[in-house]
Amino acid sequence: MTIPSNLPNVKAESTPNYFNNYFVKQGFVTPNQYDALLGLLMKRTSSKQAAEHLTGAIIQGAAQQDTNVTELFDVIKKSNQVEMDSFLAFFLNNTRVGTSYLGVKNANNTNPYITRTILV
Repeated sequence: MTIPSNLPNVKAESTPNYFNNYFVKQGFVTPNQYDALLGLLMKRTSSKQAAEHLTGAIIQGAAQQDTNVTELFDVIKKSNQVEMDSFLAFFLNNTRVGTSYLGVKNANNTNPYITRTILV
C-alpha cells in the first residue's frame, strides 16, 4: 500500500551527471585557443608535457576566476620572460591554497660600488 504525499515524485540524479552539471565547465575554451596558448607556453617550458600541464592549470584557473582566456592570452603574448613568470605566478596563486604558493626567483642585483668595496 502506498502512502499519499504532497512531495513531487522525482528520481535522484546519478552522481556522474550531478558532478558534470555542477563542477565541469564544458566548452570554456576553443581548440584553437588551447593550441595557441600551448604553443606560446612551449617556448617558455622545457618540454611539451610541462607546457600542456601549465596550459591546463591556466585554463582551470581562468574558469574558476571567471576570466576571459583571450585576455589572458593577450597579456601573456605581450610580456617578456620575466613578466610572464611573475604574471603566471600571481594568476595561479589566486586559486591555490596558502601553503602551496608559487614563487619567482629574483636576480640579485648588487650595487657595483658595494661590490667594489667588498674584499674577496
